[in-house]
Amino acid sequence: MGGKIKEINLCYASAPKRILRYLFYVLTLWFGYLLCLWIVSLRIKMTYTLCSPRECNHVIVHGADGSTEIVKITWESTTNSKFMCFKYRLFKYYYERNQESFIPAQFELDRFTFQQLKTEFSQGLTQQAVLDNQRFYEKNLTEVPRQPWYILLVKEVLSPFYIFQVFSFVVWILDAYVSYSIIVFILSGIAIIQSMVETMSIRNKLYKMSYYVTPITVFRRNATGATV
Repeated sequence: MGGKIKEINLCYASAPKRILRYLFYVLTLWFGYLLCLWIVSLRIKMTYTLCSPRECNHVIVHGADGSTEIVKITWESTTNSKFMCFKYRLFKYYYERNQESFIPAQFELDRFTFQQLKTEFSQGLTQQAVLDNQRFYEKNLTEVPRQPWYILLVKEVLSPFYIFQVFSFVVWILDAYVSYSIIVFILSGIAIIQSMVETMSIRNKLYKMSYYVTPITVFRRNATGATV
């Protein structure tokens, strides 16, 4: 299983709260936007409202490591069912109505006996069953997402440290410390680029380490019921 989950809260993005949040951004000269970006709990309070499964379009995931993430809900369907799900740290979770909770979308072998497995799967799956399984479980791959350089750059620049550097740069310019301000600005720019390059390098290494493909032979059942 992916990162351990302590709690999941169902919620929806409230239109009135969204309007008030944008008004808060404007009144604080967009400093409020930075606060909501840095403080997840503030962004949650100013954007989302707890609700029932029928109304939700987001979930607030509280990890066992103390982290909190806001994840968008998506609706998917197979031949016989339609379900809502979300992805958290590379793993997919779907809402089980009978249990009234989200559970990992994983194939559970322990619910079959050996004879049941042999009877059910030894002759192969139909093409429709393969498509349904791919929609529900998705591919058996661990792909670490790679973000474009400009998104990493924006995230780095909007971190609290560099925002403080920008304010300091403005204050020093106003106090006539021009040379010192320019030096700090240049050094900060170099540090941002270096940090971004290192982040991209680490992400690319993780992607190559996690992405593994090997050819296999599978049984499939054609339209006539024969195994191919």
